[in-house]
Order: sequence, then C-alpha cells, then structure tokens
Amino acid sequence: TNFWTMNILKIIGIAIVAVTLILTVKAYRPEAALQISLATGVILLLIAAGTISGLIEKITAEAQKYGIDPGYFSVLIKTIGIAYIAQLGSQICSDAGESAIASKVDLCGRLVILVTVMPTVIEIIEMVCTLLEVNIS
Repeated sequence: TNFWTMNILKIIGIAIVAVTLILTVKAYRPEAALQISLATGVILLLIAAGTISGLIEKITAEAQKYGIDPGYFSVLIKTIGIAYIAQLGSQICSDAGESAIASKVDLCGRLVILVTVMPTVIEIIEMVCTLLEVNIS
C-alpha cells in the first residue's frame, strides 16, 4: 500500500509543479507551455506504466495457475494501454485548441482497440461454438 501511496503522491507533485510552470510560461511562450504539458503527460504515463507492471505480472501468474491463457490478459492490458494513450493524445490536442484533431485521435484509438481485440473475440466465438457443437462453416 505504501508503494501505491508514494507513487500517487509523486504523480500529484509532478502535476502540480507542471501546472504551475505552465501557467507561468503560458502568457509569454504558449508553445513552451504546450511542450511542458506534453512532456509532463509522457512522464506521468511512464510512472503509471511502471506502477502497474507488477500488477500485470501477478495477474499473469494467477491466470497460469488456473490454466487460463495469459494471452487474454495481454489483450486486455494492451487495450487499456491504447485507450489511455489515445486519451492522452486527444487531451493534448484539445489543450492546443485542436478539437477536430482530438476527435480523430479518439476515433483512431477506438479503431486500434477494435483491431487489437478482434482476434480474441473470434477465438472466444469459436470456443463457444465448439462447446455448443455448432458448425461455423
């Protein structure tokens, strides 16, 4: 629990420093404020990724213990990662005043998620059909 608490405090501290810096710089150099925002977003994303890596390993170990294909959890983690990265990109575009590009980033993120999960969905459908003895041909 202490590990999670320290990480969230680190994230909040970085965010507060970045927001203060952005508000100070924005009036004089708006392009620098956007760069600070982008860099902060990447740093926070890396901290979050490092935080959940241990959790992913634990979930994978539990899945293997019960005979569940860890590939399913891999797809789940990839999907969540894609969603967060797309949201970060979209928010950066929105912060820069480019809402049209932000909506395209959202759409592309959803499409990438769809492409990522489709093989797993097909595999699950095939398993269900096998269990129900349904011929897919």
